[in-house]
Amino acid sequence: MLKKFLFWAHLSLGLLFALPIGIMALTGALIAYEPQIVGWTDASLRNVAVPTSGQKLSMDSLAKIAQATRPAKLTSLTLSPKPTASVQATFGKEGNLYLDPWTGAVLGSEGTTWKVLHFVEEIHRWMGSREIGGPVTGAAVLACLFMAVSGLFLWWPRSLKAARHVLWPRSGLSGKARDWQWHNAFGVLALPCLVLLCLTGSVFSWKWAEALLFRSVGSEPPKAQVSAPPAANKDGKPKEKSDKGPRSKVTKDAPVAWQAALDTVLPRIRSPWGVIVLRTGQKSGEPFSVMARAPGAHKSDGVTFKLGSTGQVTAVSKSRNDAGSRLRRIMKPLHTGQYFGILGQTAMFLTSLSCALLVWTGTAMSLRRFRRRKPATA
Repeated sequence: MLKKFLFWAHLSLGLLFALPIGIMALTGALIAYEPQIVGWTDASLRNVAVPTSGQKLSMDSLAKIAQATRPAKLTSLTLSPKPTASVQATFGKEGNLYLDPWTGAVLGSEGTTWKVLHFVEEIHRWMGSREIGGPVTGAAVLACLFMAVSGLFLWWPRSLKAARHVLWPRSGLSGKARDWQWHNAFGVLALPCLVLLCLTGSVFSWKWAEALLFRSVGSEPPKAQVSAPPAANKDGKPKEKSDKGPRSKVTKDAPVAWQAALDTVLPRIRSPWGVIVLRTGQKSGEPFSVMARAPGAHKSDGVTFKLGSTGQVTAVSKSRNDAGSRLRRIMKPLHTGQYFGILGQTAMFLTSLSCALLVWTGTAMSLRRFRRRKPATA
């Protein structure tokens, strides 16, 4: 009875989520080696030649050069201690620009390869729409996890001798026999990495899964940021903006002293450091911030300094370092396989291809099962 229930649940979910799982599998394979591909195609943007004499330009000079190239507001500068590394200037949603820190030469922005892979990644994560596609991919991840576990139960052979016939893909088969044998063989071979992909993917897709990850190691889940409600009148209704009354004078933002901010924070950063991000406030009046990360650290792992209007450090906040936060930071490297280097990426690449094959063979077998024969004629 249980096996029959699992079979029909496995089959039904497979047909229901065949399209989103297939899309995520193929796009996942396309972006499996994204760091290496982008690093190779955009090497001229991220690496510069070190001159025999002279010194790097100040952050203020680089910011002035970058701002002169685009009308959008310069929001951050990212620098590395490597002498051959370029400086990344970010203009919010308008993208990045790379500069030579020694000469100030504008190296350009991300090429077509990065843009294409970034688009593929958005399709992989939420079908291009976080609001609409996000819940679909999240549900597909949970369905894929259920099918992976139930598939193992349905596959489990009665004897080791029987397992040998379905443990490795066989050639020379065709039609129903090929689809059945490949579906079982590739499903078993890809099962460990496929379960890891689904578990890590569920953490990205669902807040309750992320909270469960934190609680599993005894850590408090991160609190959701709630925006303050608008001010209300005495009757409880929100206040409406009025055009009457005195208006405050519109003043231009004071020029950001990028180099002064770096010089203020640099002595307080532990050595060695990997990346420093100088960031202006997104809105007028927001404090200037400087974030430093250790070499090889995740982008959410570091220390952030808030600077006041006079350039002094007003607040220092370190990233959480409890067990749950450390585990959460390695979810993406585990999901992409980068945690284990090129071998891990290759394993996830092959797993993605295997998942696409499972969708194809599973759909083919299901359609054969539901195909009705023509009624016999008298």
